[in-house]
Amino acid sequence: GCCLLCNLVCRLLLPANNTTMPIKLDTYVPEELMYSSQLSSLTFTTADDVVDIIVFDDDQQTKMMDCRLYSYKGKVTLYDVREIVEEYMKMHGLSFMKFWVRATNRVGGASIDVGAKVLFCSFSPNIAAPLFASRYFLTTLSAMEFDADNDVYLSAYHEKGEEIVSVYNIVYRTISGEIKAERFEERSIAGETGITDYMVCYLDIMSYVWSDDCKEMISLNFQIGNRMMIFYLREKPVEVCFSFRNAFNCWEDYYLQGSTNVKTSTDKNEAICSGTIQHYDKRNKQLFEVKTAPMRTEEAEWLTQFLLSHHIFKGSNNEEQRIIIEEFTHEVTDDDAGKHKIEFTWRYAKADKFALELPTSHNARVFTKQFKDTFQ
Repeated sequence: GCCLLCNLVCRLLLPANNTTMPIKLDTYVPEELMYSSQLSSLTFTTADDVVDIIVFDDDQQTKMMDCRLYSYKGKVTLYDVREIVEEYMKMHGLSFMKFWVRATNRVGGASIDVGAKVLFCSFSPNIAAPLFASRYFLTTLSAMEFDADNDVYLSAYHEKGEEIVSVYNIVYRTISGEIKAERFEERSIAGETGITDYMVCYLDIMSYVWSDDCKEMISLNFQIGNRMMIFYLREKPVEVCFSFRNAFNCWEDYYLQGSTNVKTSTDKNEAICSGTIQHYDKRNKQLFEVKTAPMRTEEAEWLTQFLLSHHIFKGSNNEEQRIIIEEFTHEVTDDDAGKHKIEFTWRYAKADKFALELPTSHNARVFTKQFKDTFQ
């Protein structure tokens, strides 16, 4: 009688035939590269009441999150996958990553792994991610400016084994005023799938064509496969530069051309001690109000990424130089006669940091020229 009772209890507690409860993915996840903005939620069908979820990176060493979900009508859904992945990529400075989601039934241990290759993108392009990554650099600009004092960095996505053909089409002016062009190539193979950064340096490029007859570069057409970027020589160096994470979480530089108004203020409390006024609890504040110079529509639209960026630095990527955008006005018009209106106010992220600009080589020579009497 005791054995029959034990046998009945076991049958009630264990699944029929002691089989593993199945679990499967209902949401479509492409095998090819996808944008992070395409990520939404993942829904699983399960025969169990409880499913354990783990989200981890490609080497399965770092858990991005883990949780326990309870099924409803045989379904469990993991929400906010985009937010989970993008926050991890922001934290680790990644523009590309492969991640996995493992869903495991509590009873029986049946599990399923779902993997995705993700290119960070804060907006939704109208072109598929694999096609975009093979045709464009990871920027929304089609042309840039540079000068002899400042290098430019570009990022591109490559698949492992991809042949990388870098082509430099250089247009320059000779001393005699003649316009000439030169073309040079560099070849390599992508060692792994991911992001490659390219530095475009004026002096390095000019070393290809440098001769007694070469006076200055006019423009550069830089190509890697189907990707192309046009560079124009800036007339004079720009001293104020901001480095920021763009829409693809890649570093880009914004060289400020415009006017800046610096406002310094102090919030404080006041007390009278023995007839003498004393200030205490001082909180100093310094704001930089910027009005940009006229710019192309493409550049004005690109500047939105700078204003909304989660990481911005003035000059070098040093925490001491980290800034925040307090407020901005960004008006871009398609009227040919209209002007783009872009104004913003920024401050240093460190509350106690103030700007102390040393004389630059540019303005230090203001008074070194010999004075000439205009009315002589």
